Amino acid sequence: WDMDGEEIRPYDDAIGNFLDGRESQSLDDITIGELRELGAYLSVTAQEEQYVRKASLSSRFMPGSGHFMIGEVGRGAAFTTASVAVFTGAIVGAYFVLPDDVQFGEVDYINDSFRDIGNAWDGESIASLAPAFGVLIGGGLLQAILGEVASNDAERLARDQVESGAKTFEPKPFFYPDPSGRLVIETSEPGAMG
Repeated sequence: WDMDGEEIRPYDDAIGNFLDGRESQSLDDITIGELRELGAYLSVTAQEEQYVRKASLSSRFMPGSGHFMIGEVGRGAAFTTASVAVFTGAIVGAYFVLPDDVQFGEVDYINDSFRDIGNAWDGESIASLAPAFGVLIGGGLLQAILGEVASNDAERLARDQVESGAKTFEPKPFFYPDPSGRLVIETSEPGAMG
């Protein structure tokens, strides 16, 4: 599990907050009970970070979807509408700058044979298709910029929800002593022990 400084900072802060005011300031002084409490405390931090990251990534790939996930429906609808408009504009714009020989007025894409359609396209050069590719590339760039803006906005809103207490999580300890005193490590598979 490889995390850079920005990703690990919330966990460092959580550990610092947990240890503040405790007598156990070093690893030698921490009890198993305190270690379990720390694990539960860190599980909340992990859930918060996952919530923020999921909103951000979702809106990066489909602008607005992360907003819907965190309950910001109005903003989500605005970003999704903008994304659909950019996509539609790029497709329609690219069509209208295609050479006349390959537009619907000249080629019947439903009833013509693949050979006839292929012949229509074979007659075009890269230079004649360049404007359409340019419009598609421009639309792709606009979509990427919109995705980045939506991602940053969803991340900020999700972080605000966490920091204000509007979105809370329950501790989920990941290890604890069982009745016999052995340390049980909670995994995705029930009954796994360490």
